[in-house]
Amino acid sequence: MFCGRLSLFALTSLILFPPYILSSPQSFWPAALPVAVRSPYLSAWQYTNAGAAVLSTYPQTWPTGTNNLGWVGHIRVDGTTYRWLGAATYASTTANLTSFEVTPTRTIFNVQAGPMDVTVTFLSPIEPSDWVRQSIPFSYVAVNASSNDGKAHVTQFYSDITAEWASGNRSEVITWSTTETDEVIFHQIQVETPTPYTEVNGQTDDGVVYFSTNQGPEVSYQSGGWMSLRDEFEENGSLNMSRDPDFRPISDNWPTFALAIDLGDIQETASPVVFAIGYVRDPSIKYTTATGVTQLRSLYFRTQYSDVVDLIVDFLSDFGDALTRSGSFDNQLSQDASSISTKYSQIISLATRQVFGAIDIAVAVGNGTDGSWNMSDVMIFMRNMGIDQRVNPVEILYASFPAFLYLNASFGKPLLAPLLEYQNSPRTALPYAVSDLGTSYPIASGEQASVTESSQGVEQSGNMLIMTLAHARLTGDGYLISQHYDLLKNWANYLIKYFQAPTSQVDADDQRMANMTNLAIKGIIGIQAMAEMSKAIGNMSDYSLLASAAATFVKSWQSGVVSSGSNTQHLLFDFGDEDSWALMYNLYADRLLQTNLVSASTQYYQTLLSSADGSISLEYDSDANGEANDAWISFTAATASNPTVRNGLLSLVWAHASSNSSPGIFPAMYAASTGNATQGFASPAQGGAFAPLALELSNQTIKFPSSTSSSTSSASSTGFSSEQESTSKVPVGAIVGGVVGGVAAFAAVIVVTFFVWRRRHQTHKSPPDGVVAYVSNCGEQSTQPTQNFASFMPQKSRRHLQAPVSVATPSDLTIPSVSRDPSSTINQENQESVFSAPAEINRTPSSPPEFTRLRQEMHSEMQNLRRVMEQIAAPPEYTE
Repeated sequence: MFCGRLSLFALTSLILFPPYILSSPQSFWPAALPVAVRSPYLSAWQYTNAGAAVLSTYPQTWPTGTNNLGWVGHIRVDGTTYRWLGAATYASTTANLTSFEVTPTRTIFNVQAGPMDVTVTFLSPIEPSDWVRQSIPFSYVAVNASSNDGKAHVTQFYSDITAEWASGNRSEVITWSTTETDEVIFHQIQVETPTPYTEVNGQTDDGVVYFSTNQGPEVSYQSGGWMSLRDEFEENGSLNMSRDPDFRPISDNWPTFALAIDLGDIQETASPVVFAIGYVRDPSIKYTTATGVTQLRSLYFRTQYSDVVDLIVDFLSDFGDALTRSGSFDNQLSQDASSISTKYSQIISLATRQVFGAIDIAVAVGNGTDGSWNMSDVMIFMRNMGIDQRVNPVEILYASFPAFLYLNASFGKPLLAPLLEYQNSPRTALPYAVSDLGTSYPIASGEQASVTESSQGVEQSGNMLIMTLAHARLTGDGYLISQHYDLLKNWANYLIKYFQAPTSQVDADDQRMANMTNLAIKGIIGIQAMAEMSKAIGNMSDYSLLASAAATFVKSWQSGVVSSGSNTQHLLFDFGDEDSWALMYNLYADRLLQTNLVSASTQYYQTLLSSADGSISLEYDSDANGEANDAWISFTAATASNPTVRNGLLSLVWAHASSNSSPGIFPAMYAASTGNATQGFASPAQGGAFAPLALELSNQTIKFPSSTSSSTSSASSTGFSSEQESTSKVPVGAIVGGVVGGVAAFAAVIVVTFFVWRRRHQTHKSPPDGVVAYVSNCGEQSTQPTQNFASFMPQKSRRHLQAPVSVATPSDLTIPSVSRDPSSTINQENQESVFSAPAEINRTPSSPPEFTRLRQEMHSEMQNLRRVMEQIAAPPEYTE
């Protein structure tokens, strides 16, 4: 757990720029490096793929190859200008990149500029316990230099940005200004006539760009055409303090905004030269409440800052402390991840900024007339980066959830709250959980087509129940459960009806096969999660019904999920299809929640790893059409009881993360055989890499608001029916109709008891042997945002695999070879049982006879129960 040890590291992290000595040649070489990643619209990455000269290209936003972000960095030494960032389209000399380092919060370039060694640190702070700082959409770049020949040299620094940061539409007319105070200098750039809440190529145009540095006699500035500014610095080592008055389109001589610092004759910098870049949108989110009211929400830092000058001054002056905090954060997280493996630590380092760069922490204005902020109404909104503009996409949130749980589980509440609150209303009444809050980020309107949403009912209902319980258990905060108990229970009711060999359902991977075992187990775990929530709130009748149902269902699932071959057992993707196979990553939720419904073997995964055919990774199942998903591999690795198997699976994620053979910002989905991206660039789904770490967290005692716990538990004691789906939520009054509820619950218990008795008298295949979950204690974690800030200064479409791109990878990069369709088995010590995947895949799905018979009998008996219940009249006040 990421916990109290941070404070100890904060005391010992006293060096601003510790020496990051990397092995040569570079062993970890991602296709893109994060340089300024703080929010969905401040997301700048430096590409390294295809042998790109890292110091001679512009950063880009996440849509691969579409939008350059003009950003240049120079150092001038004894009259010679060297470039440490930006395209080689002018006279400067490219510095020599000797190494780079990626930590969770920093990307560090070590370069040689003639007689000076230069360290360039791109710092995007991650502040999980301080939501003001975390919500500030600003990032740092800091530069240090020291002589490598023991002599002093005349040294000047320069950096500029272009108006490309202001909009994805390069034809937009922009305006700008330059502001000087006693403490800072900053350029401000914005679109002249912005269109609120719209995107072009992944960028909005309704924000303001800020580029700043600390004030001083050695500082100069200039705005104008891109070439004139860079020529000015190259010739003179400073800028002429002029301001371009000609407002114009972005692509018209590329309006550029520069800052320069002349340090004179030095052997080394006394302190780093610091620049800050930010992109501020206010308001940030357009959210529609459950009652249909539209809220214009601002980023959380606005609760402490009403003036942008104060914000910039504080952000720049906080750099030293921010770097110390970031060093502590990086050291602790790297230490935790390195306990698993060095490669795993590198995966975590690359993924962390990607996760937090996809969210906005937003607050609403209070109900009063004074315009004060409602500090109790904080929500977090996630953009479906790299795929589309969906808002809080539930399956992506589910994939990323281990990262939030591990770094500060209290993030779970504001991430889930907008989804729960929007659906807990008659105007959005559906029997299943929806897949998102809308398709046009940053507009969280909740628009969704109920006709098509139902196809993901099992997937998303299971996800929501699992995440709600995970948040409550790891924080001890039962607010979401008590506030939305009936809604959560309706979703569990839906799962009881439809999880069984689900048909007409779509899973997280956009697969539409009937009888998907991995989707079915998610539904069962979701039912058990609701049982645990019922138990926690004190509703033992609901708990008994749900827990009994889950126990019965999982026995049937286990009897059908293992292939029937005595010597080549493996986990089936489709019930009854002996040639199908799957990673079964949804079993991770069983470990995370410690519900212990299913035992599983790791030998099967060892077999997958050992049958090498040159692939870079593994498909998630036999119907994946060649696609791999890093989050699901990480989930699967976390369930493995054998460390060798776990690390072998994680090494596949590392091989993909370290491969720069094709462009893309650590994409979540890619071709297993080549590593070429399919989609999910810069996706927060890579937070799934935290899955092994999240299993180390300790559960807390769930506490409920005193004013709601008793009423919720009593008012929600029934309502789990076996009836067919209704198109709207059942009114609460009808659910709690005294005698009717008691009879229904009693009858349902009889049905479940009968199934348990009958299954005990049937012959089953033995389930695979167990996997031991990792359990460790790590002290306390923060569950509330810090309030003392005085010191701060569309629907998913089916993916199509891209054609392989033949580009050489670094010669020192070793990529593990694995098989996508293994057929051999191996024996190792400490392995519980032997599984193997089939040698051939036959796509003729069918249900196993025993499972089909059980499902038919269960359906028949549930229909009988329904007819009995329909004969019992509801109390008069609930009759419709």
